Amino acid sequence: QDPVAGLLVSTGLPDGLVGQWHLDDSAGIYALDSSTYGFLGTLQNNPSWVTGKRGQALSFNGVNQYVNIPDNAALRPGTSQGWTMQVWFNATAGLNQNAHILSKRQEGGTYAKFAIAFCGDSSCITSGQRLAAHDRYYDDTKRYMVTPGSYADGLWHHAALVRNGTITTLYVDGLAQASATSASTPNINTADPLQIGNGNGALYFNGKIDEARVYNVARSSTQ
Repeated sequence: QDPVAGLLVSTGLPDGLVGQWHLDDSAGIYALDSSTYGFLGTLQNNPSWVTGKRGQALSFNGVNQYVNIPDNAALRPGTSQGWTMQVWFNATAGLNQNAHILSKRQEGGTYAKFAIAFCGDSSCITSGQRLAAHDRYYDDTKRYMVTPGSYADGLWHHAALVRNGTITTLYVDGLAQASATSASTPNINTADPLQIGNGNGALYFNGKIDEARVYNVARSSTQ
C-alpha cells in the first residue's frame, strides 16, 4: 500500500478493470486510460491540471468543465451482478446541487444512471454537502443512497460504488456509508458517455478529482 496516497500498489492490472484514468497527464486535452481498453477521455472547457492525491489531478470549475469518455459496451453496467466505480475527490462548501463526480448517466428518457455524486435534495443542502450514489432505472426508489455525513471539507476522500448482486453499496474512505437493495437489478445500458466531473447534463462538479476507475466486478472494501 502506498503510504502517501493510501492506494494499493500492484505489479499488474486488477481483475475486471475496464477503465483507469490516473489523470497524471499534466498537460493537454486528453485523459489517458491505462487499462487494456484504452478509452480516451477528452477534457471539455479546460479543467486545470493540479497536484492530486497521487501525482496529478484535475480541478473543475463547476460551470462547464468535465472529462468526456465516449460510450462503449464495456463501460455499461447493464444488469451485471458485479460492477464498481471508484474515484478520489476533494470538494469544499458551495458545491452545485447534484454535482456529479463520476457518472454513466442517460439524460432524459429513463434517466438510467450509475453514478457517484453529491446529494441533490434540498435537505442535503441545509444539512451539509452529503455524498449520494445512484444505481437507478426510472426512479430514485431503486438503489438511491445518501451518506449521513458531509464530505465537502477540502480534504481528499475515496468513494466507491459497488453493485454486488441485489445490493448496491456506497463506500467512503473504505467504510460502507449507505446501501440499497432491490428485487431486480436496474438495467443501466445507456449509450451515453461516461463522464468525470459531470453527469451528462448541467450537473457540474467544482473541486478536484483523481484516480477514476471502473470495474466489471464487485470490488471489496479492502481493494
